[in-house]
Amino acid sequence: KNKRIAEDIDLDVFAKETLGCSPADIEVIINEAAIESVKNNGIITKENLDNAFYKHIMHGHKKKSSDRDNHEIKTTAWHEAGHALVGWLLGEEITKISIVPTTSGAGGVTIFNQKKLGMYSKKELENKIKMLYAGRNAELILNGPEGITSGASQDIKEATKIISNMINYLGMSDFGLLDLSSLSVGNDAILKECQSISAAMNKASYDLLVQNKE
Repeated sequence: KNKRIAEDIDLDVFAKETLGCSPADIEVIINEAAIESVKNNGIITKENLDNAFYKHIMHGHKKKSSDRDNHEIKTTAWHEAGHALVGWLLGEEITKISIVPTTSGAGGVTIFNQKKLGMYSKKELENKIKMLYAGRNAELILNGPEGITSGASQDIKEATKIISNMINYLGMSDFGLLDLSSLSVGNDAILKECQSISAAMNKASYDLLVQNKE
C-alpha cells in the first residue's frame, strides 16, 4: 500500500520467496526496498526488492568489495552450486543463489522456495540434510579432503539439529516411536545413531554430486 512498484516485479514470486516470513518481516523488506528506491525516483525495482530480501535473510548488507582471492571465490561458487544442484535433483525450486559476501560474515547463499510450513515427511527431512551437506561435498570434490573450508559450519549445525530431532522426538530412527527425552538413553547410543544417519545422508549427497559433476 502506498508504494510505487516497477511493472517487472511479480508479486506471486515475491509471495513464494517470503513464505514463512511474518507480516512484520515482509513490511521490513518492502520498507528497506523503498528506502533504496529513492535513487530511482521512488519506484521500487526488482533489484531494490532483491537487495532488501537478501539483507533480511542474511542479516547483513552485501559487501561492495572483498579481499577474497580467486580460489576462495571459486570454492564459494562450488559450495553454493552444490546446494543448488542437489536441491534441483531432488525436485526443489531454487529462488536465489549468490556468492556475494555480506557484512554478517556469510560468503554466499542458496535459497529454495519453501513450499510449505509445519509438517514434513521423513523423506523431506532426509532430502534437506542431503542439500545441507552438498555444499561441503562440492568443496571436497573441487579441492580434496585437505581443501574443505569452514564455510559449511551453519549447514552442519542445521543438519545436526534435524537429525537430533528425528531421533529424539520424531520416532524416525532405529530407536522406534519413542521420545528419548523422557527416557534414560545414554548419549553414546544416541550419538551412534546420529552418526549412522549422518553418514548415510552424506554419502547420498556426495554420490548425487559425483554422478552429476558435469
